[in-house]
Amino acid sequence: MAKKGEIVTKGLQINDKKGVEDLFGCIIETTNKARILDLMVEEYYFKFSEDEYQLDDLETPGWYVIFDRDYGILYVGSAENLNRRLNTKNGSRDNFANPQRKFDPERNFIKKFVTLGVVHHLKVACITEENFLEISKINGPLSQMDRKNIEKIIRIFSAYIFHKSLKIH
Repeated sequence: MAKKGEIVTKGLQINDKKGVEDLFGCIIETTNKARILDLMVEEYYFKFSEDEYQLDDLETPGWYVIFDRDYGILYVGSAENLNRRLNTKNGSRDNFANPQRKFDPERNFIKKFVTLGVVHHLKVACITEENFLEISKINGPLSQMDRKNIEKIIRIFSAYIFHKSLKIH
């Protein structure tokens, strides 16, 4: 249980400066090992380019950062299975084919902008939990809460993290 003014975690040390700095270092190092793939939009869903279709090494939990060469980072998400979330009709549809939907998540905006030709060079960085655990020396698997906590940290500091690690242009 967290104290007043502390972030709720299941094991991550993110309530003191040293813990946060250590976590940033692990995230940056893990991001250096991220798999960068071309991401396409087909109908209502995302998929990897044809030559990258079968990716057994991404049948794992982790985080993903969708970005464009011209516009930079567009979206940060987490997944129980990166391949299913980003490379299947069911996993990446986001209810986009349902005309009765009440709202559209950010991922649907990205799909629409790609189909309109606004976004041209869509890519995704796939960051596996396995690599993160190996680098951080944290015993896994991570709890769902801590996966979401790491997703939030990546999102909040995405420009800094990717400036330090990935060459997104």
